[in-house]
Amino acid sequence: MADYIDDFISSEDVKMGRPAPYMIHRLMERHDIMNVKYVAKVGDTRNDMLEGKNAGCGINIGVLTGVGNADDLSDADLVVDKITNIDMIIEDGFFL
Repeated sequence: MADYIDDFISSEDVKMGRPAPYMIHRLMERHDIMNVKYVAKVGDTRNDMLEGKNAGCGINIGVLTGVGNADDLSDADLVVDKITNIDMIIEDGFFL
């Protein structure tokens, strides 16, 4: 996954954590990303999906290998069985 992850952040680095959009926005600042539509939020909880929605991410991807189930990820734009399936989505041009 190192080929796909540019950075990481903790809720300790911002005023409020999920579902507030601040962690995503801080990462965008670090990498000079001006348009949040170019950001993919990946997570395994409802708060992860709400964070992505609140930030305005281009796509919110839920993964079922974490603590959440399909009901928890109902706010996701897309749900995958495992995080490694994201590789296929990117290759197929889903998130271009």
